[in-house]
Amino acid sequence: MSESSDIFRTIFEKMGDPILLLKDGRFIDCNAATLKLLAYPAKSEFLNQSPADISPAFQPDGRSSDEKAAHMIDIALREGFHRFEWSHLRSDGSIIPVEVMLTPIMLNGEVLLHALWRDITERIRAYEELRRSETKLRTLYNSTSDAVMLLNKKGFFDCNKSTLKIFGCATQEEFCTMHPADLSPTRQPCGTDSMELANQRIATAIDKGNHHFEWVHKRADTGNSFPAEVLLSAMQLDGELVLQAVVRDITKRKEAEEEIRHLAFYDPLTHLPNRRLLVDRLKHTLASARRTGRYGALMFLDLDNFKLINDTHGHGMGDLLLIEAATRLNNCVREIDIVARFGGDEFVVMLNDLDVDKTKAIASAYTVAEKIRSTLSAPYVLTLNSHGKTGGTVEHRCTTSIGAIVFADPKTSTDDILKRADAAMYQAKEGGRNTIRFLD
Repeated sequence: MSESSDIFRTIFEKMGDPILLLKDGRFIDCNAATLKLLAYPAKSEFLNQSPADISPAFQPDGRSSDEKAAHMIDIALREGFHRFEWSHLRSDGSIIPVEVMLTPIMLNGEVLLHALWRDITERIRAYEELRRSETKLRTLYNSTSDAVMLLNKKGFFDCNKSTLKIFGCATQEEFCTMHPADLSPTRQPCGTDSMELANQRIATAIDKGNHHFEWVHKRADTGNSFPAEVLLSAMQLDGELVLQAVVRDITKRKEAEEEIRHLAFYDPLTHLPNRRLLVDRLKHTLASARRTGRYGALMFLDLDNFKLINDTHGHGMGDLLLIEAATRLNNCVREIDIVARFGGDEFVVMLNDLDVDKTKAIASAYTVAEKIRSTLSAPYVLTLNSHGKTGGTVEHRCTTSIGAIVFADPKTSTDDILKRADAAMYQAKEGGRNTIRFLD
């Protein structure tokens, strides 16, 4: 667990954008980028403040910072995510505009708010310059690292140099022959047809003046997809309604977010779901049982005498055995089932959507349990590599004790299911190990 925490802390501190954690409306942690942006010399001088404490009395829209901050937090907690712009105060009293992304997260059993800031000073300055001067417009248009393009009813008619780089086109003329549908996969991650959803986004931008959203684009040269932030702005140009699209490639940010999510919900050694993710999936399984009447099953597995391999051959070999056991377990179940690691040599298997008849459900679960017991009992041939060199090969045999229950009552708590399966596993160990016990 400490390894996971260390990795999380490293990512947290090295992110280029400010990252903060809020608890009960006050900042309890932040990374170095936050202190740099707000010009605070140390965390001790910054933490324990509320968003309103480091904001001017009123935001640009005229609302009080205190009232609006509470409203933004409420939206994030209710919707699961909220993005908005905000004016903060640096330690010297100067105002700095940021884009804020608030996401509720569970950490150590508490609901916290994860805040990601982006300094948008340059973006705001750029838009002010765009309004002032046609010459400055063209300069900024071609110097920004974001892709900027203009389109009317006929399609694209202008773009900057970054557009060509991001979308893999050689010339502006080549890009302007593209149809917007050529720059997106057939469907977006939500499953909606890209053309249909793009038309909805455009209509929203025209109706509201601008529209900010995430989108999956693809390059014209390779066809490779990439995630992007898109800002569509409607404007009049030479008496014609046109749309300006600003596209930012957010691949690196998505990768960092996915790594953080993986650390929060997956075991760092085996990459199996951890206890937190399993409990969440168990709740979904219980909800499904309520709808379908089908039983699920939960199995606790403990590798018998696992300590022996650590004591005899070292923890490196023990880790290899755990990784191989995780692979074997995944091969024993269906895609709809879940294999998790709770730590040490303890694994959990959850079988979904078995049968409406309890006797048949138990029989199906027992068949899988026996397959697992047999599979995990096969010899393990483990080769330890260190710095690219082979450190020796060991053959090891390891049996497993399995405790299982079937469940379908949605009123049963997840804790009760876990405790009963754990108790069944201890019965299996007390019964001589390398055996299976079902608890009614």
